[in-house]
Amino acid sequence: MRLTWSHCMWESSGLPQHQEDWDALARLDPLFAIRADKGKRGGRWTLEDFLATGREEVEAVVGYLKERAPDLRFDAALDFGCGVGRLTVPLCSYWRSVVGVDISEEMVSLAERYHGNRPGVRFVHNDRADLAVFGDGTFDFIYSNITLMHIPHEPAIERYVRDFVRVLRPGGYTLFQLPTRLPLLQRIKLRRALYHVLARAGLPPEFLYHRLRLHPVKMRQVPRSRLEGWILPGARVADVTNEGCEETRYLVRKV
Repeated sequence: MRLTWSHCMWESSGLPQHQEDWDALARLDPLFAIRADKGKRGGRWTLEDFLATGREEVEAVVGYLKERAPDLRFDAALDFGCGVGRLTVPLCSYWRSVVGVDISEEMVSLAERYHGNRPGVRFVHNDRADLAVFGDGTFDFIYSNITLMHIPHEPAIERYVRDFVRVLRPGGYTLFQLPTRLPLLQRIKLRRALYHVLARAGLPPEFLYHRLRLHPVKMRQVPRSRLEGWILPGARVADVTNEGCEETRYLVRKV
């Protein structure tokens, strides 16, 4: 069998382990894995309160877009790294149709359980190192928050960002978060390293997460200059906010 580029990238990128980690988190503590607010670890989120944070975030995002992207169309949107649909469903209050996509099949299953009967919303499990599941020019808007920075392999992040531009319609926008700088301890993630060492030794994820309070989440930084090279020549950076910290956010327009 002839291996495709995407298959080779998938196998070499750390994405299979990344998928396994987030499937485990979906079983262990899905809401806290997505939104790690203080005091909410260990199933302390109520679904109602958790989903309310998504509505608040999307309302703020739409207010920002109306100011910075006044020509944005509100037809089709993509929520990249949708998890259990915290942002996907609120986006549907503004866009005619919304697709949530995630690498974790377990997260997508939870999203479908919580929101599967919502008109205009669809969830997709994507176990690829690209967005080939979507055709060129499919969406007017792509949103991604606290997702790209957890992908363990920079070339995979690059591929996803390039595909954001590909699947946007001309004149469409993507708004995504990706730090340009992180403190050293956040980049090293000692708890993540110990989690995987002990997991390979045979300790169950439940024990590692609940008893030892370890987790498998990784964080990455990407300099702005490198990211801007990824999106050229098909798009341009329209705005950057909070540059240099974990909350760095890029608004990119397809030209």
